Amino acid sequence: MNKVQFIHPFVFLFFFVVSPLFSFGEDWPTYRHDFSRTAATNDQIDLPLQRVWEYSSRQSRNAPRQKGELHIEVTPEFNRYALALIAAQGSVFFTSASDGRVGCLNAETGELIWEFVTGSAVGRSATYADGKIYIGSDDGNAYCIDAKSGDLIWKYKAAPADRWMFSFGQMTSAWPVRTDIVVNDGIAYFGAGVFPHDGTFVYALDAKTGKKIWRNGTHCETLNRWSLAPVGYIYTTQSNLYMPMDFKQFHWAVFNSYKKSTGQIDPWAGTDSDNPVGYGDPFYPIIGALHNNHRYHGNEAFLAEITVDEKTKKKQTKTERLWQVKTPEFQTDIHSVSGVPVMRGTVTRYDPDMCSVIYAGGVVFNAALKTDMEKGATGKIFARDPSDGKELWTTEIPEWPNQLIAAGGRLFVSTRDGRIHAYANNNSSGFKKIEEPIISDFLTSDPMASVAADEILKVAAFYHSEGEKTKAQDPTNLVGEALVLDCESGSLAYAISQKTNLRLYAVFDDEKKAEKARAAYNEAGVHISRITVLHVKEKDKVPYPSRFADFIFSERVLNGGKMPVDIAEIKRLQKPLRGLIIVGGKQTPESMQEWITGTGIGGWKSFNSPDAKMHWVGQEAPRLAGGGGWTHGYGDAGNTMCSHDSVLKAPLGVAWYGPPYSSRGAKGISPPIIVDGVLVCQFQDYIFKEKTYTEGYDQYTGRRLWRREKSMTDTIAAPGGVFQRFLEVLVQIDPWTGKEIRRYLPPFKNGQWSGMAADSDGKTLYLSSNGKDANEKDWSCILGLDTGTGKVLWILGGPGKEKQWSRWDSISDGRLYFLGEKAEGVRREEAISEMTEWLKKMPGEEYKEFAGKINEHDFRVLRALDAKTGKLLYEHGVDISNAGGGWTRSVVTGGRRSYQPVLGGAVIAHGDVVAFATAAGADKSWAVWPSGGYKARAIAVHDGGTGKLLWYRFANYRARPVMTDDLIVAEPWAFDLKSGNPKTRMHPITGEQAQWAFCRYNKQCGTFAGSRYLMFGRSRGVGYHDLLGDDGLYTFLQSRASCWIDTSSGGGMMIKPPHAIGCKCEVSMPFTIALAQVPQQPAVPQTFAQPGPQLPVKHLNLDLGGTGERRDDDGHLWLIPRKGQHQLLLQFEAVPTFLEGGGPVQRSANYTPISNTKIPFVFASCLRGMQSCVIPVTNPELGKFSYRIRVGFSALPGDKPGQRIFDMQLNGNKVLEGFDIMNEVTESDYAVWKEFVVDITKDLTIELSSKSGSSDPSRMPLINAVQVHRIN
Repeated sequence: MNKVQFIHPFVFLFFFVVSPLFSFGEDWPTYRHDFSRTAATNDQIDLPLQRVWEYSSRQSRNAPRQKGELHIEVTPEFNRYALALIAAQGSVFFTSASDGRVGCLNAETGELIWEFVTGSAVGRSATYADGKIYIGSDDGNAYCIDAKSGDLIWKYKAAPADRWMFSFGQMTSAWPVRTDIVVNDGIAYFGAGVFPHDGTFVYALDAKTGKKIWRNGTHCETLNRWSLAPVGYIYTTQSNLYMPMDFKQFHWAVFNSYKKSTGQIDPWAGTDSDNPVGYGDPFYPIIGALHNNHRYHGNEAFLAEITVDEKTKKKQTKTERLWQVKTPEFQTDIHSVSGVPVMRGTVTRYDPDMCSVIYAGGVVFNAALKTDMEKGATGKIFARDPSDGKELWTTEIPEWPNQLIAAGGRLFVSTRDGRIHAYANNNSSGFKKIEEPIISDFLTSDPMASVAADEILKVAAFYHSEGEKTKAQDPTNLVGEALVLDCESGSLAYAISQKTNLRLYAVFDDEKKAEKARAAYNEAGVHISRITVLHVKEKDKVPYPSRFADFIFSERVLNGGKMPVDIAEIKRLQKPLRGLIIVGGKQTPESMQEWITGTGIGGWKSFNSPDAKMHWVGQEAPRLAGGGGWTHGYGDAGNTMCSHDSVLKAPLGVAWYGPPYSSRGAKGISPPIIVDGVLVCQFQDYIFKEKTYTEGYDQYTGRRLWRREKSMTDTIAAPGGVFQRFLEVLVQIDPWTGKEIRRYLPPFKNGQWSGMAADSDGKTLYLSSNGKDANEKDWSCILGLDTGTGKVLWILGGPGKEKQWSRWDSISDGRLYFLGEKAEGVRREEAISEMTEWLKKMPGEEYKEFAGKINEHDFRVLRALDAKTGKLLYEHGVDISNAGGGWTRSVVTGGRRSYQPVLGGAVIAHGDVVAFATAAGADKSWAVWPSGGYKARAIAVHDGGTGKLLWYRFANYRARPVMTDDLIVAEPWAFDLKSGNPKTRMHPITGEQAQWAFCRYNKQCGTFAGSRYLMFGRSRGVGYHDLLGDDGLYTFLQSRASCWIDTSSGGGMMIKPPHAIGCKCEVSMPFTIALAQVPQQPAVPQTFAQPGPQLPVKHLNLDLGGTGERRDDDGHLWLIPRKGQHQLLLQFEAVPTFLEGGGPVQRSANYTPISNTKIPFVFASCLRGMQSCVIPVTNPELGKFSYRIRVGFSALPGDKPGQRIFDMQLNGNKVLEGFDIMNEVTESDYAVWKEFVVDITKDLTIELSSKSGSSDPSRMPLINAVQVHRIN
């Protein structure tokens, strides 16, 4: 906290009391004045108004001059420069997302009194209550600050773990606090987190002490697409909280309501009689200003009455326009605050802090903007008579206004560039303009830091990355992310920030030094906007995303301090291909060499700075081994729909999100390209359709690297190059800079390019071209081209050639494959012979039937060319019947909503195999499955070197298969690539070998795309399956996969742009998400698929009360009892009965600490008041088995000895009598197991009976888990 000036506080008046006190009048203590968000106050503001003061914050110096383009500029990366305001007791309090602080101004003079700095952005208005200021920060903490002094009263860590991500270019906790903090009856309420997949929470804390009262951490685990994504301002009634959703606010489909008393979800606010509209209808409490049932929208006003239907008891809003006025050239934006797409399928314009219309003491004020594409947007403030809209007063301001508040007889206006304007009726002291100073004395006091920065940047300038032609760069042009480790004062990071355009991350192991540096950076105007400070205890891991850093430095080493120790961690953070590690200073060359040897890493270079008497070593990261890439529309030139990225492994979490945005129906590549650490996307402007462009983004941070206009076309990539095919020219582009490297013209006159593909090493480009010769005769050719020299290596076909060659079908392992004409003669006979021999090995009637129709099969000629020379390697007959060719069996398509996916064929190649399969998007449900409609679909796999048949199988699959390194994954099955044998697993209940399966359970249109170990596709949101750990399907709900493919992987990440934003579903967020491996398991449970018999039980683990299936660290699958008839999902029916008032008690599976267990998620939730549960175990005809039964218990917080006493019977035998969990261990949240041996012939029946009173839930029995393991 920085104190600038001290003023005496006045008595705080709680905001619900509408009674002016002293000269301050009524406060404006929260966003839109009150927690009903009316934007209305009784505070009297006498007209006309005069300018009193203007406050220009530090961030206003660097704020972009916005033009007023609502469809582009009202998104988080533009919104962050505005200051969000409240006012109370003679002070104006602002928060800043740009530099992560809250400031207190004297409302009369505009002078800064104090400021308090947090670890990241502060995105919402503060709340004032009882002399305290409450804010949440993107650093994952909630803060309570003394309003008079700015001193910290308490700080609560809402983030459940230490992990950070990029959010619209800024580094934030993975669990930021992005709601405001509502304070009511001594309790502070707020939300934390963004994505249910990673965990989202609602908190209630004691407002005085910061102690937790309750936390809802389970709504995110429900796999409901309305799961909590809390960003914005909380709306409250007497009994409920209404939590807004990121980018959507309170749209009907996405708001969530919680009981204030317990935090329990209240679906559709069904128990809240004061709900704003209720039961799923839209309500917009943050649109305009509301006073006495009149809603004011600036240029118009409405009478808004809420009526209740007598039959349905449903609330409805009836509106009647009262007046409307025009303001030529100026428009009032009231909709961006709620999250409004410019049109269906476009970027959602969204500014949750906007408040452009207010009502104050009988006057309506509204802020309007005027778009100016050359000079920038300006604003105009209007005061109107609320009865007829008559203009009472107006003034213009030179910036785009963002928020209005009224307090103490004054009007305050914040602008989108970080300024605050104050207006009052009487300004006897004259207008005052205040510029917040930049102070950097502390950071510039050490001249060594500036010298060292110069030397470091000389080393950085020496290096160059692939595609760039110069050995030196101007250091001032350096951009990207720089990590400064081992910070002492933070002066090195500051010095580098003044010499480059890098964003820096200063890591301290001393917390006090970190706080001091944070305050200094704030005064220097670089905190958050340029430098983020993080305190990490020595030997702890830096919780930043893997591979994000373009540069890594060490401040401690400069003055001869010890060299970095954790080299593996540094390498994890270093960006592949471009990332530079530069360390040194006043070290001897000998000590530096000794350290280099100890790292075990090669590629170091040494540098001396004789004038500065410094020595440095640098190392540039190589290409990411095993990182793969998404280089073609179908993944690669082999059409595998797989990146073959072996770095990307579960568990997954968000590494970054933000632009690029997208729009529905835009032409171009889908999914996007990933190559050399660059994400390449193409877009069409959703308003000006003639505008198209290709953009490159840093795949590890989401930072935009370049844009090429008018370049939407067929695009592929390979290491070192992005290739764009236009009709008359093919352009090679540097992936990192977007600059053109070379152009290629068609090989013959009047020709056009018709197709292209690239080798995996990027050295050879394969092209097809066609045209007409001088005699108007069609020609077509294919060729191989050296990308390094631009020379043609070989060419087949073309004008005057006897044989014309059209585009290949797939390319892999040095071969181009062509699926050609109907096979005749020898080619037909060899295909028949190979298929006949194979069918003899295959059991089943379908294969006998297939063999009987052998003469009706679809036989084709497969050709393979040598990719290096273009020479024909072989021609071979192949049978593609039911595998992309003709059908010999009946086939069914369709399903729910009459969705008819087109059935086609796919030629897929990887390594030394080539496969033929059906290509189709999945139907929108599993409706076809029971009818056997997929059983006709087959896969045929051939040896790529000879063309001979390896295997053929009726695979009963839904969508286009994915070919990984060793599998063909054909939903819901997988098959060994070489043998065709079905992939199997040990059945998680019976212990028998069973056919492996995975299943997406909802909204499944579209197909899967994969990496080596993961499958991605649409399942309501984005579903993914872990092949390596054999987890079930996880669902990422806040982004919706499209009906085809938009889940690209490569470089250790899966990146998904919002191509499905235009669908009717309200849930999908309008930004790109990037998932990567993280230390924490997903908050959402998995959905496990395993068809087949479930009895007899060999090993059964039941998580009673849990939210879904999860694996423990030992690989055991824990199920929840559930009913269901799905033919693929593992649904184990063991339904409990309850006492009245009993049921599940659920808490966060990942983030509820439980003692004495390695499986805390099992004991986080329980069944309370369970009477009995019948668990199927075996079949009577199999005889009797002995089972070891383990029953798990854990007392809930607040339980006391003697509170819950109960008996337990197993199959009628009392095994526990007078059992009291708290007497066993004397503490809650402590796992206890009780073990028994029971002989079972059919079921296991568990019965619990209370001895301490059954009507009170606090005395009901508890049970957490049951394990049933067969002994013999």
